[in-house]
Amino acid sequence: MKANGKRMRRLAAGMAAASLFLAAGCSVVPKEEAELKPPLVKPAKEKLELREVKKGVIAKNMIGSATFTAASTQSLQFRVSGARFSAFLVSSGETVKKGQLLAQVDMGDLPMQLKMEELNVEKAEIYLNQARAAKADADTIRLKSIDLEMVRMKRDALKRQLGEMELRADRDGVVTYLAELRQGDMIQPFVTVASVADPKDVQLRYEAGESTDLTGVEVQMDAVLTYRGKTYEGKVVQTPSTAPSTPNLEQAGKDAKTIVLEAKGLPNTASIGESVDFTITLQKHENALLIPRAALRSYLGRDYVQVLDGESRKEADVQKGIVTSTEVEILDGLKEGQQVILQ
Repeated sequence: MKANGKRMRRLAAGMAAASLFLAAGCSVVPKEEAELKPPLVKPAKEKLELREVKKGVIAKNMIGSATFTAASTQSLQFRVSGARFSAFLVSSGETVKKGQLLAQVDMGDLPMQLKMEELNVEKAEIYLNQARAAKADADTIRLKSIDLEMVRMKRDALKRQLGEMELRADRDGVVTYLAELRQGDMIQPFVTVASVADPKDVQLRYEAGESTDLTGVEVQMDAVLTYRGKTYEGKVVQTPSTAPSTPNLEQAGKDAKTIVLEAKGLPNTASIGESVDFTITLQKHENALLIPRAALRSYLGRDYVQVLDGESRKEADVQKGIVTSTEVEILDGLKEGQQVILQ
């Protein structure tokens, strides 16, 4: 009994010790930390590029480079058909005299025929003079006269025919144009082959790429001209609608997309081919309501801008006026001082 009692006491002591150990062991393991929540991030404020609607001056200009050309030019064409080109006898830019031969077509044996007819005229004149000297009867003299008249008519016809195969200058001047023709090319009648201009009579012309490029240009509009580093006043003196009519289709086509400028005070040293920079003011408005071009938005025919309304964007439809490469005139839809958002 004593042994059992001791055994029971030892068992109870062991269990007590085990309980203490387990309790101590649990305290050794660290407690799991609570999961941290992410910090609240304040969203970044949107950066907007703003411009204030202001009043100012806006102008729509046409800028280009005009060229001094001859105001009076002779356009030369062959009238013959079925002929072949022979040669130019002058060069572009060459100074020529009135009546000078510029170009000709292949004449074949016509010069020889003309020479023969001139000899026939001379012979007929001799026969007629002999008949008159011999006091021949009236019929004989009449027949000799008819023979002379016939050979003269044939000679003159050949002269006219040969004349149509030549191009001659009808004035003193400078050759400004020669067509691209080679020996043997077929000649088209009434097509300009060469041009001769008076170098002392020049005008300032600007030829646009298309006639629509000259929309808005009117006679008497002011122009600012820059020639050899100096500025001069000028005016528009001819537009496509005021160009003189001409049967020359080539010239009419050029006039349909050309303006002519008149300069004040330009030196007389200006020569054909020199260029002059010009600026023509087509439209100009004072005290206009203006926004940057980059603020205007367009979609399906609608023009609008985005304006800053407090902290948010707001769309506003606008009516535009003059538009340049940098600015837009606003006729309706905005007020001075508003802030527009650039694209």
